[in-house]
Amino acid sequence: MPEDVLAADLPEATAPAHNRFTTAILKLTATCNLNCTYCYMFNLADRTYHQVPAMMSADVARATISRIRDYVVETGLPQFSLALHGGEPTLWPLKDFELLARQVQDLRDSGVEVPVTMQTNGLRLRPELLRLLDAYDIRVGVSVDGPARYNDRARVTHGGRGSYARVARTVEDLLTKGYGQILSGFLCVADPDIPPQEFMQWAAELPAGIDVLWPIQYHYGNLPWATGELDSYRRKPRYGTWFSQLFADWLQRDPVVDIRLFEQSVAALLGSRRHFDALVNDRLPAFVVNTDGRIELNDYVRSYRDGGAATPYNILSEDILRLEADREFRFFLELGSHLPVECGQCPVVDLCGGGFVPGRMDAGQEFPSRRSVLCYDQYHFFDFVRQSTGPLIEALRPAASR
Repeated sequence: MPEDVLAADLPEATAPAHNRFTTAILKLTATCNLNCTYCYMFNLADRTYHQVPAMMSADVARATISRIRDYVVETGLPQFSLALHGGEPTLWPLKDFELLARQVQDLRDSGVEVPVTMQTNGLRLRPELLRLLDAYDIRVGVSVDGPARYNDRARVTHGGRGSYARVARTVEDLLTKGYGQILSGFLCVADPDIPPQEFMQWAAELPAGIDVLWPIQYHYGNLPWATGELDSYRRKPRYGTWFSQLFADWLQRDPVVDIRLFEQSVAALLGSRRHFDALVNDRLPAFVVNTDGRIELNDYVRSYRDGGAATPYNILSEDILRLEADREFRFFLELGSHLPVECGQCPVVDLCGGGFVPGRMDAGQEFPSRRSVLCYDQYHFFDFVRQSTGPLIEALRPAASR
């Protein structure tokens, strides 16, 4: 990849007229009962968790909802989403969950639509917490990385034991005890070691849809071909080949398995403008609130260096509207305006948009200006999607435009 691309030319910071924040990611905890090998919170470059409390206080949670209320009033946004993360959010005290849920409901009662999701490792969901989540319409996503023998290589306890069996029991309890309606789906990190047909068979048996993530550990300081030759990787990119084979199997199933990346890729080719982080890469409209209230950039930029997501702001003292004028936040809110120069004539730019943000990060740049280090993978996949669905897209496009 070219090394001489100039950094994006950013104007002086002024509040933008569009591209508002639409999501806040709340780090309810900075601790976890799993020790996943690839975890960007605890096991990659960022060490922020050493600097913050293990649990978010009730005061920080209360201030966050209050700031969001002010922001939607100031901007007129009809909807604002909350994503409850960690660490592991289920370790947060139940009394604090109750307080947060009541505050969210008050905001909903004021006329704002507030979808709330909680992403959990699924190791344990207390009955009391399940009842609360159901009562306040908080949806649950479960992280699991494919069939047991693959999941248990990386998603392990602090004692090194695999987690799949316990997660499967948790999901079974959730379904059999009347809480299936709060299960929003599963989250899985791409693993090219899993044979695509085996993955699809496993995914087809899940009780809800699945989102398969591009890896976020690769960036300009950690290249995906670091242990091999670039020319060889370019000819057969590992992740791009795997995703393409998976997509081909998905299409052959006509497609009965709900895989969000694939569905949204086809929708984008049909003209959908619905935001989806791994596609188009036109904006990242989310900010993070850590356990002590510090406001951070999206977690996607956490893994490339220590403090990669840090900002000077805290939710206890900063209005959200003022964040729009910050140069870093504004860069990601207007990401589509900073397309890498190599990508301008690419035939899949409308799907890829320069690549998923983690792969574009470079510790030597203030702002990412180069295409993703997963460019070969993402080009391979998106080009395969475009070509393999061409006749279908042409047939559906007139109907989609009506």
